[in-house]
Amino acid sequence: MEYTLDSNRGCAFTPERGTFVAGAGEISGALGVTPTAGDGWQITTEWKLRGENGCAVSLHDWRATDMFDPKLPGVMGLRLMEKHEWTIGGDHRLDVEDFKSWLSAKIVEYRHACMCEEKVLNEKG
Repeated sequence: MEYTLDSNRGCAFTPERGTFVAGAGEISGALGVTPTAGDGWQITTEWKLRGENGCAVSLHDWRATDMFDPKLPGVMGLRLMEKHEWTIGGDHRLDVEDFKSWLSAKIVEYRHACMCEEKVLNEKG
């Protein structure tokens, strides 16, 4: 199944369905968009999507920054981490494993494109 960005939908009605580990930079690169700020308190980094079957999906941090607890990293610190365990929220139609496979493939494509670009720049060097 394919997923598309859906900036008109919040995650208020998408309960936790699983987690996904990656860096925010890779996710943004793979999706071609920077994250939104969520509610700015419990969620400070969020990507909102919709599946072909109409399922709502939210990939976000959950109570992971100093906006929620001063002992946690700041929003930018979180977004710069090489890896973070993101929460996947989704409605009852979401197949979490399908979404994880789709996003993993997108990240692999993004990494490959980055390596190709770096190789071209090094050759021009």
